[in-house]
Amino acid sequence: MKPKSLSGPASILAMILAAAPCIAGEPARFELAEQYLKARSETLWYGLYLNKKKMGFVRWQLLSRDSGGSKSFVMLIDSSMKLIAFGQETETKETEEWIFEGGTPYRLVKAMRTYSSGGRTLTSLRVEVSGGKATAFIEEGGAGRTMDLGLLDSTLADALAADVWIGKNPAKGDRISYRMFSLRTLKQGQESAELLGRETVLMQGIETAVSLVRISPPEEGQEHTVRFDPLGRWLSSSYAGDVESRLEPEEAAQKIMVCHDLFTRGVVQLDKPLGVHPREIASLVLKVPAESARSIPRAPGQIVRFEGEEAFLHLGAGAGDAVAASESEIRECLEESLKYPLSHEKVKSLAQKAVEGAGANREKAARLVDFVFKFITKEYRFEPHSIFEIIELRRGDCSEHSYLFSVLARCAGIPCRVVEGLAYMGDGSPAFGGHAWNEVVLDGKWVQVDPTWNETEADATHIVLKREGKGLGWETLGNVAFRLVRVERK
Repeated sequence: MKPKSLSGPASILAMILAAAPCIAGEPARFELAEQYLKARSETLWYGLYLNKKKMGFVRWQLLSRDSGGSKSFVMLIDSSMKLIAFGQETETKETEEWIFEGGTPYRLVKAMRTYSSGGRTLTSLRVEVSGGKATAFIEEGGAGRTMDLGLLDSTLADALAADVWIGKNPAKGDRISYRMFSLRTLKQGQESAELLGRETVLMQGIETAVSLVRISPPEEGQEHTVRFDPLGRWLSSSYAGDVESRLEPEEAAQKIMVCHDLFTRGVVQLDKPLGVHPREIASLVLKVPAESARSIPRAPGQIVRFEGEEAFLHLGAGAGDAVAASESEIRECLEESLKYPLSHEKVKSLAQKAVEGAGANREKAARLVDFVFKFITKEYRFEPHSIFEIIELRRGDCSEHSYLFSVLARCAGIPCRVVEGLAYMGDGSPAFGGHAWNEVVLDGKWVQVDPTWNETEADATHIVLKREGKGLGWETLGNVAFRLVRVERK
């Protein structure tokens, strides 16, 4: 089976739309003047570009509503993107609607999010806030559930914090943090913004001071740079070098000219075949472009070493010491969340069946690798599925295998996370292609496993790029190539 990425279009939209916990410190919350809100009650359109080619658009809108004498402010964010993978075209759409009180401090009352692919709704949720406490109502794969989110302190001022801050004329190097609630993770934390500098540009014939700001959201978000006008409008942004959004007229923004083939884009060529089956490889050394190498994380059996200006990726034996799991990582990789409905009866019963009779976590992990490998019929599926659809359909590729494994492992008490990156595609076409697999904690150390290929220890051709949506995916690598330096057999 040809490998592929876990999330495709969703991972690119996540870089542009997601926000989550970031840094410590007291977050800023500015007062919103009525005049400012009137000025910002508008509709803005953005074109989305991958490698300077149009792939979709985002509409951002802030408006005031008055229903039966009750006033509210509503923020709408709609996005649409068209892409191709393995010659199969799909369109993904995402809609968020945020409803805030109509008067100071403009607290969040309700928020909704819908995500669809190929005309099929995959996730639909709403969050309701009452008395400062929030509850989420979620529909995925025909299964409904609720989540108690606890106390939630979120306002329109938080959503517009960076915009308002720019209007206060900060100095170069100034930095703020502010509260940010994410409908992707159902978590609230802090995001940060830092002013990198200003430049004067001509906008429709008028000299305008444009502020360049670094936005730093962690988890599913990707650090990016944004250009703001003096009022705090988002003019453009860039992510991972070649993913961009640009403020455009409505007609231009909606004119999607090119659909990208993510599989073709995600293939990294190798200068020569490995000449040995991946499972027979003890260690592998690849020369990689230095710029790309800086984005490759440390992982079990994986380390980048620089020799002068040249970068070499070491995989397998000799690739550094084992990677210990921190207490926070273990805690995070066992918790229930929007993505991981561990207390749902369907999940619990399947996990119990998969590890029945197994002893320690190492044996449970091996059982789970074999169980998931046999449970899912191998079939390429470009459109993502919820965990409930995966359990029902029992069909899929590496995305479904790695997701199901991670859910069942966590349910069985094994800290686990999905990783995405590259894996060798075979000597017939010497290249690395997008793939997804897992990391589990065994005896306090991270260990890579691949349930798609029934590997209790992932072979040395696996290259980790991101974990649970954090990091740079293969779809942002661009046109790069690796050179084979050394391969050693077991």
